[in-house]
Formats: sequence, structure tokens, C-alpha cells
Amino acid sequence: TLMDRAAAQFGSIDILINNAAVFHKTRLADSTHDIVMAELQANLLAPLALIRGFARQTRAGKVINLLDRRITSHDTSCVPYMLSKKGLEELTKLAALDLAPNITVNAVAPGAILPPPQQGDQPTWEYAGTIPLKKRPSLTEITDAVLYLLLSDSLTGQILFVDGGQNLLGEN
Repeated sequence: TLMDRAAAQFGSIDILINNAAVFHKTRLADSTHDIVMAELQANLLAPLALIRGFARQTRAGKVINLLDRRITSHDTSCVPYMLSKKGLEELTKLAALDLAPNITVNAVAPGAILPPPQQGDQPTWEYAGTIPLKKRPSLTEITDAVLYLLLSDSLTGQILFVDGGQNLLGEN
């Protein structure tokens, strides 16, 4: 497996961060089998396989999954993506219970940090109108959240939202 090869090359692996993601803005009726499978494969099945491999090769470690703050909503504009991220949320909790006490499994659910594609790289893009704290999270804040979870030995099964409180509104 990938984990076995990585452990053979680098030695014991103590941290796994599942950060890769695929996103298609696709409603349910417009989705294709290929889109659904691509979303599930990258966003849920690959992390599942990596966590399984990680658990088999390490005695103690930490897993961090990257989710999306929209897991608290029902965003129908991207159904396959939401299904995969909500599945990863549940995997985070199940793995936390199953792999305790030696492996902690937590997640960070960031808010939007990139402008919508139609905005391009315009520096004036502001998404803050729907964020209670009136600011988008920075990459540094998301990194700090990951580091916090990695440094804690008392947290498992937790989801840390880094979205300025936007998840509390239940909006898409």
C-alpha cells in the first residue's frame, strides 16, 4: 500500500493529513456517474484507505481530515461534493472511536478562502457579508487550527470550524 511504501522509505509515520479534494458544482440531476465517483474517490474513499493503512503501520499517531464548513448545511448546488464531505465528517467520528486510544482523528472545516471562479483573482472579493465575524479565514488561521489539533492529546472526533462563525448560520 501507499502507507507501507511511505513507511519503508521514511520510517514511522505519525501524522496523516487528508487535504486533497475534488469539487464540481453539480446538482443531483445534472451529475454523472463519473463526477460522483471522482468526488467520492478523492474526498472520501482515498482518506478511508489512507487512514486504514496509517492505522496498520503506526502504534500512535494523529489524523487530520480537511472538511468544508458547509457540512452543517444542505447545499444542493454541489450534491456529490457535499455527500463526500459529509461522509468524511462521519468517517472522522467513527475512526476517532475505533482507533482510540492510540490514534486521534480530528478535522478542520474551513470557510471559503478562495474567491468564486467568476471573480478570478480580484483582490476586492469580499465574502464577509454572510460571515458573523465579517472576515474570511486566512491560510495561516487554517494552518494554526491543524497545528492545534496535532499538538493536543486530549481531542479526538472533533471538528474545528475556521469560518468566522458562518457554519452557525446553516447557509450554503
